[in-house]
Amino acid sequence: MLKDKLRSLRLRAGMTQDDLAARLYVSRTLVTKWETGRRVPGRALLPQLAEALAVPVSELEEAGELTEQDELADVAARLPESDADEDLLVRQMARRISVFLRSLPKKDRDLFLRRYYYHDSVAAAARFTGRTEADAADALRQTRQALAEQLEKEG
Repeated sequence: MLKDKLRSLRLRAGMTQDDLAARLYVSRTLVTKWETGRRVPGRALLPQLAEALAVPVSELEEAGELTEQDELADVAARLPESDADEDLLVRQMARRISVFLRSLPKKDRDLFLRRYYYHDSVAAAARFTGRTEADAADALRQTRQALAEQLEKEG
């Protein structure tokens, strides 16, 4: 499992959790959550994490679990490619997602935010919203699909 791998690699590199956190510009609390399995590092952070631990990215990917970024990959794949200013696109996308989230029932919106904004595990997000893990996973899948369809429709 990734949590065990991270701790082992960090100790092998002679680093404390504080040392690793400082190298990655994250909090020590987040590193602790990775090592206890309460959170999983996002795929975008893996190259920096691998460099800090002096291992190839593939070694972390092989030990990894599905991250929230991986779950959203299908949504991102449906977005049109553009040569427009990236900052403008990010702001427009944030507005579209915000409008979409406000259209959801509170329980679904809270679940989505706990998973993808606060980076809770599916189990933790489910507990927060009073759902079973299976129900939460299904609701997240449906919400991601609806978001992707909405973004695709808006172009």
